[in-house]
Amino acid sequence: YEKICVLFNIGALMSQIAGISKQLQYTQASGCFLQIKESVLSALNREPTVDISPDTVGALSVIMLAQAQEVFYMKASADKMKDAIVAKLANQAADYYGDAFKQCQYKEQLPKEVLPLLAAKHCIYQATAQLHQSNVAKQQKKFGEEIARLQHATDLVKTVTSRYDEYISVKDLSDKISRALTAAKKDNDFIYHDRVPDIKDLEAIGKATLVKPLQLASPMSPRFVGKSDLFEKMVPLAVNNAVTAYNQRKADLVNRSVMQMREATTLLNGILASLNLPAALEDLSGDTVPPSILEKSVAI
Repeated sequence: YEKICVLFNIGALMSQIAGISKQLQYTQASGCFLQIKESVLSALNREPTVDISPDTVGALSVIMLAQAQEVFYMKASADKMKDAIVAKLANQAADYYGDAFKQCQYKEQLPKEVLPLLAAKHCIYQATAQLHQSNVAKQQKKFGEEIARLQHATDLVKTVTSRYDEYISVKDLSDKISRALTAAKKDNDFIYHDRVPDIKDLEAIGKATLVKPLQLASPMSPRFVGKSDLFEKMVPLAVNNAVTAYNQRKADLVNRSVMQMREATTLLNGILASLNLPAALEDLSGDTVPPSILEKSVAI
């Protein structure tokens, strides 16, 4: 249970660090939650609480992956990578958010804003993928396809605005799509006259995943190499109580024995003093007569 709690808190901390710095600690957070689900929970000898149940940690793992994929999309977009690549990254992010939404649908213990945000992100990245793919179609002179994808993107952002506007704003994305659609329709009406196909008839946008759950390395940091385990002397509470009771019992027995020895020593010293011992003893180990006997013989 303690290992589960430590892993859960590490995952939560990693997600907070990633949220602040927009780094890829999301994949490490995902790995922590997945490790709890696949490796650690099986060793728990009791029913897990709701927050660490397999369904909950599994959903959290997918949410972390979705955010990690989103970071890759944001970097690719900022670096002005090709629209075909950016569209695949966005579509994969939408896919992850969709999976996360499905896994969280019946999790009443989650904050109320989680589900709307996941659903909104799913639609937003679908619309973003369509926007970038429309640029690909434009480059390939498929102007009807360009309009169809932009129209579908418009429908998606309208869904977000109508259902999830209190949780997330899509004004910038909506304006960008609207401008692109207006320009595309104008060019097609006056110049190209290309037929606008149904979105269902268009080839699906590919997906490119650049993330996967990363389990924690052991040790987590090079600073722990060569260091003793901080918890090597930690024992279960029952063992600690047994050791304490043993030490107390041992101390009582030793103290009792010491008191008995002191009492016997005091008694012996009293008896010896009453017999004038050892002062009354003479050294008879030599070849001469002791001086006390010589003095007595002279007196006689």
